[in-house]
Amino acid sequence: MQSNPMRTHASSMGRLAARIARGEAYEAAFG
Repeated sequence: MQSNPMRTHASSMGRLAARIARGEAYEAAFG
């Protein structure tokens, strides 16, 4: 089974976006 580089890239970008969103929410709540 081959890995799908586009799927991997999208997954990593999704995790990055979620991390940024959590960081912004944290700063908005506690900053």
